[in-house]
Amino acid sequence: ERDLIVESLPEDVIELGKKLPVDIRKQFVSLMTAWGADSKNLYNPKSRFIDYVVPGVIGLILQLLTVTLMACTIARERESGTLYQLLVTSLQRGEIVIGKMLPYLVVSICLVVVIMALSWWHFGVAFYQPHALALICLLFLLCSLGLGLLISTFSRTQTQAIQFSVFFLLPVFVLSGAFAPLEQL
Repeated sequence: ERDLIVESLPEDVIELGKKLPVDIRKQFVSLMTAWGADSKNLYNPKSRFIDYVVPGVIGLILQLLTVTLMACTIARERESGTLYQLLVTSLQRGEIVIGKMLPYLVVSICLVVVIMALSWWHFGVAFYQPHALALICLLFLLCSLGLGLLISTFSRTQTQAIQFSVFFLLPVFVLSGAFAPLEQL
């Protein structure tokens, strides 16, 4: 087999190889052996479509709720005039932001627990490494809440906040691949 590989090389490569010492030539020929790759599905080894879709739906629902609710919260405060009242109090701006984000973070974490329990119980979706998954979900929720806060800084009304949220989240839904057919993966 190796002789066929060597014979298929161009003449100038063979001439160059003849000038090399014997041990380097042996290493060169041993590197030319055919490589192989084996694929192994670590997640969803049975290739069930529901095991593929449910985690994507969980992420999309969480992002939709956290971004939209957080964006509307600050915009609602601005519309009603209570944001200015909060700013003139002795509270620092960071404390106000944390006070607005914390309830939505707690509600979102409860929502994650409910959705994952329902997915496991009703659909039989297995979630591996729950501690890593919890950390990833927490970081995802914090980023989504931060995106909602960013959107709320640009919007003056709740309607604008919802429109900006849809503007940002629609490409996320389309490009996430959560609803792509399994055959295309």
